[in-house]
Formats: sequence, C-alpha cells, structure tokens
Amino acid sequence: CLRSVFLRSVVGQFPFRSSESLLSTKTLEDEAKEPFRSSIPVDKLTVSFARSGGPGGQNVNKLNTKVELRFHVASADWLPEWVRQRLIRLERNRVTKHGELVVTSSVYRTQHQNLSDAISRLQTMVNEAGSLPSQPSAATVAKIKHL
Repeated sequence: CLRSVFLRSVVGQFPFRSSESLLSTKTLEDEAKEPFRSSIPVDKLTVSFARSGGPGGQNVNKLNTKVELRFHVASADWLPEWVRQRLIRLERNRVTKHGELVVTSSVYRTQHQNLSDAISRLQTMVNEAGSLPSQPSAATVAKIKHL
C-alpha cells in the first residue's frame, strides 16, 4: 500500500517506538514528580490527507497535501495518566468529543513535509504536557499573598 510505504519513509525521521508498554516500578506520585519524555508510537496515529488551500497555484486543485493527524488520547496506554489529563486540558480546543487530538498541517506543498510538520507539532504537545510547571519564585509568592 502506498500509504504504508509513505508512513515508513517518514517514520525513519522521528524517534518512534513500538506500542508495547514499558513495565515500571514507579508509583504515580513518583512519575508526576519528574518530567515525562517519550516518543509517539506510529500505530497509534490516524493520518488522512485532503486538498489544501494557500500557495501552490494549480497544484492545490490536483493534490491532497493537507494532513490531518488524529491521536486518541484516552487509549494512549504508553502515556502516564497525569500526562494524558494535562494534554487534554492544555489542548482542549483540539480534542474532539470522542477524545481524539486533531493536528492539521497545510504549511508546505508536499504531503511528506506536512506530515513531518504535524508529527513534530504533536510530539511538541506531548512533551509540553509531560513537563512539570516550575515552582513560583519567592517574589511571585509574596505578590500573591499581598493581593
């Protein structure tokens, strides 16, 4: 299938891993204390292509270059629960009522570049959800107490 060959060519560019869950002896409290970094399993993504607007001249009317990447957050067993909840909260405007995070890209004129862009944006979203907010400084705490 042309789509699977295309996905395999893109997969080589990103640090994907298989969807097997990793066994860990850490508790949920321990996991929430340190930032979470992981790569996205390619078999958990649903990719579709559509016609894109914007630059490209007549090429826009002929080729499906826009990429729509869907990722079901609730079934992402490789993500800790706190990361899933934080991802849904941070990206609540991109999450459908069925729990799918939708990322689209139509920046470039080729499917390959748009797919790479969408995957990197999704990876950035997961990394941001997995990072813990920093502790407020003493000055910030003092300002809050003063209010």
